Amino acid sequence: PSSSETHAALLEQLKSFWEIEECPDSPQDSIPEEFTKSLRYEAGRYWAPLLWRDEKRPANNFRQALVRLESLSKRLDKDPVLKTQYEQTFEEYKELGIVEEVPLDEYRKTDAFYLPHHPVIKATATKTKVRPVFDGGAKDPSGGALNDRLLPGPNLLPHIAEILSRFRLRPVAFTADIQKAFLQVGLQKEERDFCRFLLPKNSEPVKTYRFTRVCFGLTCSMFLLAATILSHLSFNASQGRPTTINALRNDLYVDDFVTGGGTPQECWELASDSVRLLGQAGLPLCQFFTTDKELRDLMKDGGLPLAPGSGSQKALGLIWNEDDTLSIRAIPDLPPVLSKRTVTSLIASVFDPLGLASPITITTKIQLQKMWKDQISWDKPLTPEPVLLEALKSLRELQGLRFPRYVLQDKVGPHTLDVFCDASQEAYAACIYVDGQLLIAKTRVAPLKTIT
Repeated sequence: PSSSETHAALLEQLKSFWEIEECPDSPQDSIPEEFTKSLRYEAGRYWAPLLWRDEKRPANNFRQALVRLESLSKRLDKDPVLKTQYEQTFEEYKELGIVEEVPLDEYRKTDAFYLPHHPVIKATATKTKVRPVFDGGAKDPSGGALNDRLLPGPNLLPHIAEILSRFRLRPVAFTADIQKAFLQVGLQKEERDFCRFLLPKNSEPVKTYRFTRVCFGLTCSMFLLAATILSHLSFNASQGRPTTINALRNDLYVDDFVTGGGTPQECWELASDSVRLLGQAGLPLCQFFTTDKELRDLMKDGGLPLAPGSGSQKALGLIWNEDDTLSIRAIPDLPPVLSKRTVTSLIASVFDPLGLASPITITTKIQLQKMWKDQISWDKPLTPEPVLLEALKSLRELQGLRFPRYVLQDKVGPHTLDVFCDASQEAYAACIYVDGQLLIAKTRVAPLKTIT
């Protein structure tokens, strides 16, 4: 990527970091009535429209997409293993009906948009996954893009901190996710030509395909998935247990289900009913994980698809360990030379929506604010203050810290709730303890402009 693309990616990462730090100040938005009316249910699946800004559509960008494809083909030819894995992914898409080949008599249709794509490699401890990423921001001949013509839609997602706080208040918990969630929502036929893409075919002519399902990477993708799930729950409110409907509405973030209950039996009933209810919408719930042995045995005996292997699993970005504790992923190794760019990137890489590492992260945020105040250039080598070096080294050791997932004490009688807040000229903070265990904390650097 170019330096401008890298810079933009860093700013986007920093923006995400500050958004995660925010406290929810308003309830989730509601689904627009027009969407609910246009959503269709056929053959066990929902079919959604794109969320257009107005009547204007992007211009045909076939030539621009072809140039991008030629560049991709050269890259893949240099890496036969990657090329084979990438081709296998698309073969799977074809077999599952996620994409379809555009008929020859429709090739010259002008009212169409082509999504350039490239492989993203994700290596895990057990295997390496290759998945295609599609560029809805690719420009057409007029300088516009498909994403420019689409609306993001209202935010329908619950706040991550709220989900994780509830997660820590339940004696027994489990996680699961929806398999290929976005690709399980159908795309209505009249929209599909705006989600075309090109594939190389060795010595054969380039072939044109189009999505029959919602493609991740569009401005409205997140809304379409969330709105479809919430609409399904509303349509079938009488078909599911109230506990299940409530959990899926409040504990499902995009495709991650992070929830729990009072007993293993209660959680088993919630899990199996959720599989049934989401299955009716063509949304397979899988990768079940729990640290509770009794619940795990119930899930295994009941045929629920368990997460492979053992040990830790992710729970909305946190690490859920087998001993029922939570950890925060540590930052990468410190580079030999620090700059404002590298420090910003390191700080923004910390994902701590519950503020469990606030005593460390607030120190780094104060130091980052000083860099911006002193107008230090992005890549000028720094002579960091000892307090910043110490904080960054502590961030390297975060994963060694473990916090109990379940914070309530098993006792008869009332639980204790303690709230503390304080402020200084550099920062202010608040934290909540339940039965003596830290539940959540939030910190802010003090504004540069003082208020009198």
